[in-house]
Amino acid sequence: MFRNPDRSAPLRKISITMIFVHGATIISSISQILVEVHVGTYLITDRNNNRIVRYYTNDTIGTVVAGNSTPGNSPSELNSPKGIAVDQYGAIIVADSSNYRIQRFPLGSKVGTTLAINSTINILGQVRDLHINVNNEIFVTDSEYSHVLKYYPNNGVGVILAGNYGSGSAANQLSSPYGNFVDGNETLYVADTGNSRVQMYLSGATSGTTVAGITSSSGSSLMQFNSPIAVIVDNNGYIYVADYGNSRIIKWTTNYSMGGICVVGCTGTVGVAANQLDSPRDLKFDAAGNLNLKPAQQRVLAALDEFVVESIKAWSCLSNIVNGMPIPQVYRKRLLKQIDLAEQYQKVIHSGHCSDNSDCITHCTTFGLSDPKCPEHEAKCTQAHTSDCPDCINISRTLDEIGEMIKQISNEEFKRETKYDFDNASQHIIEWSRHNIRGARQNEAKNQIISQIGDDEAFCTFDWGQNILPQEFRGKQSTYFGKKGMSVLVGSFVWKNSSTITATTTSPSTPTFYTESYILAITNAAQTDLDSLSANEIIIKQFKENRMHIKNLHKHTDNAGCLGKANVPNISTIRSIEYNAKCMKIFKTSNIGEGVSVPYKNIDFSTNMRLTSPFTVPINEEDHAIASKKRSDREHHHFFMCLLSGCTSTFESSTDLDSHISANLHKVPPPNPRTSNDIARLHLIEAVRSINTQTHRATDRVRKHQDVIDGDMSNSIHAKHFSSAGRALRTRKHNNTMSEKTISCIQDIWLNSLKTGSKPTPDQVQHQIRTQRDDRSGQTLF
Repeated sequence: MFRNPDRSAPLRKISITMIFVHGATIISSISQILVEVHVGTYLITDRNNNRIVRYYTNDTIGTVVAGNSTPGNSPSELNSPKGIAVDQYGAIIVADSSNYRIQRFPLGSKVGTTLAINSTINILGQVRDLHINVNNEIFVTDSEYSHVLKYYPNNGVGVILAGNYGSGSAANQLSSPYGNFVDGNETLYVADTGNSRVQMYLSGATSGTTVAGITSSSGSSLMQFNSPIAVIVDNNGYIYVADYGNSRIIKWTTNYSMGGICVVGCTGTVGVAANQLDSPRDLKFDAAGNLNLKPAQQRVLAALDEFVVESIKAWSCLSNIVNGMPIPQVYRKRLLKQIDLAEQYQKVIHSGHCSDNSDCITHCTTFGLSDPKCPEHEAKCTQAHTSDCPDCINISRTLDEIGEMIKQISNEEFKRETKYDFDNASQHIIEWSRHNIRGARQNEAKNQIISQIGDDEAFCTFDWGQNILPQEFRGKQSTYFGKKGMSVLVGSFVWKNSSTITATTTSPSTPTFYTESYILAITNAAQTDLDSLSANEIIIKQFKENRMHIKNLHKHTDNAGCLGKANVPNISTIRSIEYNAKCMKIFKTSNIGEGVSVPYKNIDFSTNMRLTSPFTVPINEEDHAIASKKRSDREHHHFFMCLLSGCTSTFESSTDLDSHISANLHKVPPPNPRTSNDIARLHLIEAVRSINTQTHRATDRVRKHQDVIDGDMSNSIHAKHFSSAGRALRTRKHNNTMSEKTISCIQDIWLNSLKTGSKPTPDQVQHQIRTQRDDRSGQTLF
């Protein structure tokens, strides 16, 4: 556990904090990493999901080894775990922070035993860091009571090693400490976060010596720290510190007066490059002597909009609810499969099914976006909507079934909390369906405009540069939306040339379309409304100069947010605008209804930009060496494999498979001779066939269960949300006023974060609010 490398050990930055796609494990918030004895194995404290997850090298799907994603205090539950260690028997030791206890999970077991818990004889608060030595003695940092405790085996009462004199900045005091480290000589090192220093305690000492940082002096110089949060020491006595507030790693030698040496994150800025960090929280050496860093936040944007992200989390929440309910295993497996099918359908297929005047009510964009209460935004659908979509029905029935099961829960508090999560998840899932309808309609309108534009017209779209960058070159979200650094606006244009139309006897005439994009780099822009208008004007003027035959533009925008200060009723619900000579016509969605005419009042504005370098250098593909990369992590392929052993044929539909079997057109490689590649290929095919067969059998079981249920959805609680007129229209968000008690609780959390130097996420704040309890009754306060 305390193997330390020499000073030449390389640094390695691991990015475990990310969201994996295709059903991989989603890690919400890592408090600590642990590099196990065998190289390439990591234990992760997934704090917000109340569990411990083990990863092996190159894994995207982790194995939950402790906790069950539901906060609780039973032997099999955790509540905001933070520190983690493994004893010599392979048992996992967990600092179960919000339960004020230390749990031990034997190797292979998810049922823990309590080693220590808060009591009158053992004061234990918010436990942060936790380590264990070869004698199975546990060292714990308690930031709430500002001390470090040592627990001997089979003794649930801790001995205070450091900070026995209350919170403070004296040599015998600590202030909200986080990390600790004990070397082979029992010398204790403490990351004294609140005092911006690292303290060293020789074995048996009650007062510490400052070996890094300056007491109560927070800063960014190499003599200072800004919330040091983790500490580790190598065999040479060099101290490595995770300087959380400065987003860097500092190495301090044995010569204190020389100050620290920055080893990672030395640019002075937060970023995603190999030499940058973002609020590192933990440090560990692995068996090869590599120093592993745990970045605090997700490093890249996933290119998913808020509806998709929240809905994916919602389906995961429903899976957690089902796993946590006391129901027969056969029901649980079926419900989990229904959830998986429903999520994949919403993610991949639903938007492709949606179209103008579809005969299926859950797919019809005209019906879903027509406002029956407003004639100007209403359009009559020509379909009777006699068709049903089994996948959309599956979504409604799955929500109905889980909702009914929640009603049967006998524990009132557990029922209330579960229903709260279920209601939130259901709303996000319904909103995802509405979002797919709107997106399909938007794409239809865009394609219609492009197909019908005249020779003197062009279609254009503008967006700030984050969305066009390949994901590996993107910054983190706060950098983009925080408007730091240089902004880039991209304007793209499409137009056609009818003079090049060609026709053949076998195909209709096809016009030739041209595209052109302009990239405007802006040295200083906050991306305000005026910035967007000014930058748009520069690009449009240049395009007009280059393409003088274009007289009219069709401009695409995601929403009418740029008109937020305009005097237009219900502007937040407007999604499409048509600009005419004297007025603009606004629509709630493209080509639905006659629209509402709004006369112009003042369309003049003064630009706040000037062009310093002209658009004179075209960028051609041959001028740069970056090869295009096609992403494959979100591609879904459904295929059918022949059931005959040895046949390597695969098909995209069951109909093709049936034809293949009927015609006896099997492709079976000869048994001999075989190369090693042939053998490997056949082994892979058999493995995939087995998985594919199991998946299709599980799907068939769900389909058969749906078939035996009464097809009448009139009594469904959730079906109306997927089949009502105008259901997909944007609505104004309602602001729910918080109570004084809630406001006071949030203020307390914020003040505590200032004291401890932590930065709670919105999810963490919500969790803290929901877990607040009355000291007397023990009941939740909110």
